[in-house]
Amino acid sequence: TITASKLGYSLSLTYVSINQLAIYGSVGNDMYNLGSGVGVIPSVSFYGNVGNDTFNIGGGNLLASSPTINCFGGGGNNTMVLDDRYSLHGKLWSVYDQVAYLGTAAYNYSNVQNLEIIGGIALGVGASTNYIVRGLTNGVNLTVIGNVNNDNLYVTDITSANVASITFDGGLGFNTLNVDDRSYFAQPWAAVITPNSITRKSGASGLPFLDVVNFYNVGSFTY
Repeated sequence: TITASKLGYSLSLTYVSINQLAIYGSVGNDMYNLGSGVGVIPSVSFYGNVGNDTFNIGGGNLLASSPTINCFGGGGNNTMVLDDRYSLHGKLWSVYDQVAYLGTAAYNYSNVQNLEIIGGIALGVGASTNYIVRGLTNGVNLTVIGNVNNDNLYVTDITSANVASITFDGGLGFNTLNVDDRSYFAQPWAAVITPNSITRKSGASGLPFLDVVNFYNVGSFTY
């Protein structure tokens, strides 16, 4: 069932046996919520409009949702939240420009300025959830929030100064952060490291670019 409400009006639609679902939003700051009980639909797409839109995906258990999600933000400052906090699998996360994978499930995004991942729980003594971030270059603010087990974030191939920021909160457990910056070639540049952040300043002709990695509840850090 799809439920929509705005300006005091509400609408409820019931669907049966469909393969694709597309929802087009109106102008304004809209919120789209996709719960964890719609896995029977192979593909779900949301199309935002002018305004600051928020796409809440998963309802705490992403793999019980549709295997392919597409979020198109439209205009404004838009946010996609991938919420897997109640799951019990510990599958690998892989985050790229305009797509994030949880195992083989794909979450595509475009015109999204803020991407937030809330990780699940890996079962077993010493089990970990791993997040690999590769080649973000399109100005996304990425936030990764760990859970009660060990969480490990690997950041590689930050080849552009257009990454706005990455924030990692490991949660409980023994959590690690590894940032591999060897592929970055712009000169001159410098890294400023504090107990909770890495700031990389670089740019041609003395114009500063700024990339920031913030981290909290991290027991081991490698740069």
